[in-house]
Amino acid sequence: MFNAEGSFDVVIEKAIASEPRFAKGPKDFDVCIKVKTEDDRSGWWRGEISNNFGKGNFADRTQAQITLENLRKLGLPNNDLTKLDTLVGKKCVAVVEGREYEGKMYYDVKYLNGDNSPTELSAEELQKRLAAFGATSSEPVSAETAAKAKAPKTSEANPFLA
Repeated sequence: MFNAEGSFDVVIEKAIASEPRFAKGPKDFDVCIKVKTEDDRSGWWRGEISNNFGKGNFADRTQAQITLENLRKLGLPNNDLTKLDTLVGKKCVAVVEGREYEGKMYYDVKYLNGDNSPTELSAEELQKRLAAFGATSSEPVSAETAAKAKAPKTSEANPFLA
């Protein structure tokens, strides 16, 4: 079991379909993936397969869509949930978060990242982003310049400011 928060390099040890933890529909189920670190810390990630919508940034997709997207990133072929065993042995990164329940700390695998490598910005994209900070490629971005670029100029720039 995990005993700390953080990101850990893991290997998928087992991948199964199970009864759902939260969803209540008669067709709903979870995909559960057991991961393990080199030093034998392990935990389960759960992805819900249901027509319930996600929350926050995922509110535009169903739990099934969110879970299948994650499974594709891990290498599941063609959204075929009968082939979960093809994930066993794959390496990924597990993001573990802690939560307290009845006075005791538990550590849950919240996310699995199939490809954690950085995405390089093109020179053109870098120039655009530097310009947003009021800088050019020949001058460093100071903390003051970055703060000015982040600050809304008017309430129109941020409709949540009244």
